[in-house]
Amino acid sequence: VQTCAPIWAGALVTSRGGTKSQLAWLGKDGSAAVIASESRRYSTPRLSPDGTRIAVTVTEAGKSAVWIYDMSSRTFSQLSTVASAQSPEWSPDGTRIYYVGLGDSDQIALYSQQADGGGAPDRITSIQGIAQGLSVAPDGKSIVYIAYVKNSWDLFRIQLDSSASQSLYIGSSFDETTPTISPDGHWVAMVSNQSGAGQIYLRSYPNPSSRIQVSASGGGEPMWSKDGKSVYYRAGTSEIAARLATTPSLRVVSRDTVI
Repeated sequence: VQTCAPIWAGALVTSRGGTKSQLAWLGKDGSAAVIASESRRYSTPRLSPDGTRIAVTVTEAGKSAVWIYDMSSRTFSQLSTVASAQSPEWSPDGTRIYYVGLGDSDQIALYSQQADGGGAPDRITSIQGIAQGLSVAPDGKSIVYIAYVKNSWDLFRIQLDSSASQSLYIGSSFDETTPTISPDGHWVAMVSNQSGAGQIYLRSYPNPSSRIQVSASGGGEPMWSKDGKSVYYRAGTSEIAARLATTPSLRVVSRDTVI
């Protein structure tokens, strides 16, 4: 099961199943309402800022591409033409999709493309190592992405200006994965196995000098609520909501099982 950000009623867009799956809303009572009946190998579904479209990776015959499902028109169309495109994320205004794919000489690159498919993909820059997943800052000026470098998964930061400069955000001998930037742009929720098991942490952004542990008994796939007051994450077969307080400093005040 893979999820995207919780929506207003507490549901999730989720991809369920084994080799093939379906897109569905997952309710707080655990019930699933199928969005599109077509079964494919889906991963990393992402809901658009206005809640009307879903960007998702579809893998067929060993090849991956980014597709867009429009819930109002019930149309499902391929967006990307770049080889091995995956890990889509929306721009804050919902007009563009960012994703990773193969660039020149089979080197991984970061791309941006109009979400309506009206333009060719724009190659932003080649990125270090084997990339897997990214998050776009709410001001649209930077991206955090995951890359496998020197035997571990690290987090890097890209400035989305003319220079497309890159810098290490968090790097260690441990694995840091699945970053998602908070709605206010000041924190990154992520998974790290520095304690021996995957736990959810918050790191300050853009300088990761502050760290807050969110999960208590392991967790994965962190996502922020729209108001930034909760971090949702998966623990086993359950979905947990970690409620946050912001004063006098950011901290976890409760953990509740929502599904």
